[in-house]
Amino acid sequence: MKIAGIVLAGGASRRMGTDKAALELGNSRVLDIIAGELSSMTAQVYIATGSVSREHMDSEYIEVKDIYPGSGPLAGMQAGMLRGEADLYVVVSCDIPLIRAELLSAMVKVLELSLDSGIQALVPQIRGQIHPLAAVYHCSIIDVLEAQLREDNRRVRDALSRLSVRYVTESELELVTGIPAAQIEEMFINMNEKEDYERVKQIYESRDVE
Repeated sequence: MKIAGIVLAGGASRRMGTDKAALELGNSRVLDIIAGELSSMTAQVYIATGSVSREHMDSEYIEVKDIYPGSGPLAGMQAGMLRGEADLYVVVSCDIPLIRAELLSAMVKVLELSLDSGIQALVPQIRGQIHPLAAVYHCSIIDVLEAQLREDNRRVRDALSRLSVRYVTESELELVTGIPAAQIEEMFINMNEKEDYERVKQIYESRDVE
C-alpha cells in the first residue's frame, strides 16, 4: 500500500502573528521538522502552501497549490491528494510540530487494518479533543473533499461527518506504540499563539538534550 505525506503549510497564522511554518525549533524550521518526519516514512512528501510563497524549501519535497484558493486545510489536503498517487495520506499541519514518525507510522498500520471494515480516516482524539489535521486518510475521501469545496464549506468537522472515521485515544495509541500516553499528549500540543510556541520550544529543546 502506497503512503504519502502532506504538510499543511498555507495558513495565515493570524493568532501567532508570524508564519508558524518558518518558526525555528532548535536549528530547524517547523516546516522542515514535520516534512523530515514524514520523509522518514515515505519518499512522497507534498507541501500544501495554499497561496503562501515558500522560499528555500527543500527540493526533495513537492510544493502543491490550492485549486480552491483561500479554502483552508481541506483545500490543502485535496491539492496534495490530487497530485499524489498513494492509497493513504498522512496529513500534518504546521500547528503540531512535536508529532513524530513513530506515532504516525503506527496510525497508518491501524488504518490499514481497519480498511476492510470501510474506515476511511484515522483521527486521534487526545484528551477529548479531535485532531483531524494530524491524521491518516484513505484516498477515497477525495470526492468528499471536492464536493465540500464546491459548496464553499471549509469546515473540517463537516467533512469528517461525511466519512467513516475511526477515532483513537492516547490510551489506545499507547497500547499500539508503547509510547507513554503523556508523551503522546505532548505530540499534539497545538501551536497557535506565542505562548504555545514558547512551550513547544522548551519541550523540543529538552528532547534534544536527552
